[in-house]
Amino acid sequence: MKFNRSRTNIPQAMKIRGSDPKLTIGAGTEVDANLIFDGNAADFRVGLDDGTDSLQIGSGVVHGTTTALSISSTGEVTKIGQDSPADAEVLTWDNATGKVHWAAAAGGGGGGAAADDENTILHARLFA
Repeated sequence: MKFNRSRTNIPQAMKIRGSDPKLTIGAGTEVDANLIFDGNAADFRVGLDDGTDSLQIGSGVVHGTTTALSISSTGEVTKIGQDSPADAEVLTWDNATGKVHWAAAAGGGGGGAAADDENTILHARLFA
């Protein structure tokens, strides 16, 4: 089944079945392709930003703005939240803000987990 119109309303739930089910978004051309979740108060997207060859998950419907997670074409996580990592930084949970952010690694390295001050629960080393 193909939909050739720019907007097609499907009035019921749709299921993709079979022994090898697939849904392809895009035609292999250089264009952003998105799956948009159109909410009442907020919209979210999952899609290909073809200009940066990355998969992005974020709020809103436009790539490059309010990106929560970005994965490169080589499978590397290049952005989490509104911050990108610098050398030797780790993900840190901040109880005061209720958010994850990148921060300098605390302690002697080794790639493990460590708890430090009252605002930090866990450091998880992502990059060796």
